[in-house]
Amino acid sequence: MNVPVRALRALDILRAENSGVVAIEFALVAMMFLTILAGTVDLGILIYVEEKLDTAVAAGAEYAEANAANVNSSGGSNLAAAIAGVVANANGSGWANSGVCVNNGPTAAVNGSAPACSGTASNADSSYCPSGSPPSWSWGSAETPGSACSGGGIAGKFVAITVSRNISPIFPSFGFVQNGTISQSVLVQTQ
Repeated sequence: MNVPVRALRALDILRAENSGVVAIEFALVAMMFLTILAGTVDLGILIYVEEKLDTAVAAGAEYAEANAANVNSSGGSNLAAAIAGVVANANGSGWANSGVCVNNGPTAAVNGSAPACSGTASNADSSYCPSGSPPSWSWGSAETPGSACSGGGIAGKFVAITVSRNISPIFPSFGFVQNGTISQSVLVQTQ
């Protein structure tokens, strides 16, 4: 079958013409590159926030250790409020939400809620063997100070600290952030 000469010339012209190819290739590569760049920036922001939350929890834990003598019924409320303020403002005023529970007794929160505890000041004078995982600690019943805990460890006085920050990731479907919040918790044995 003979192809008409005009058709062959038209094919030669189309084959030689490539002025729009560069724009199409750029559009395809640019979309892929920008998606990868946005994902990298998103992951970087999440890691940055996580590190700042770790720093805030560490600051609260250090404050709890330095003021361990106040883990009692008379100083527990003031200690809880002071730790909550230190944690919430560790990276700037009102940067995060924080909650503190001093030995299953006094609680304090800044822009958030305190970890679960009974909230009575007299509990701060007892010793406990907390169990569970953050931020849902189970305090159990009062124990003899220094006695062995059934799950390991020694009964004593503890401060539970939780800090969180709301964040809206670019790609929420990857599951790095649950319910728009990143949080950190720690349980510090003070005595």
